[in-house]
Amino acid sequence: MRFHPSSLLESGEPWQREAACRGEAELFAEPPVAEPMVVQLRREEAAKAVCARCPVLLECRAYALRTQQRTGIWGGLTARERSAVRAREARRQRLLVTDNGSRRDRKLSA
Repeated sequence: MRFHPSSLLESGEPWQREAACRGEAELFAEPPVAEPMVVQLRREEAAKAVCARCPVLLECRAYALRTQQRTGIWGGLTARERSAVRAREARRQRLLVTDNGSRRDRKLSA
């Protein structure tokens, strides 16, 4: 699915009306065909520059993480970066602090 934050306006997320990326789908969505790495990096850099000035960057990022968006730039993060954030959060949730302050890693029950 190719979309980005501004294309979700119909979904009722109020923050999307404020998104700086409105009208720039090609910059934020994954391209339909593979692109050279240098082109991808330039596109991502340009998209992140838009995100940097966006008043709803944190809301967008939280939405992308919560809904597990797998493509595009959301909240100033690429799909790879969002995946890393989710992995760090999963590790953090597994880490339990014992009464004496020492740490141990324990998987949460599913």
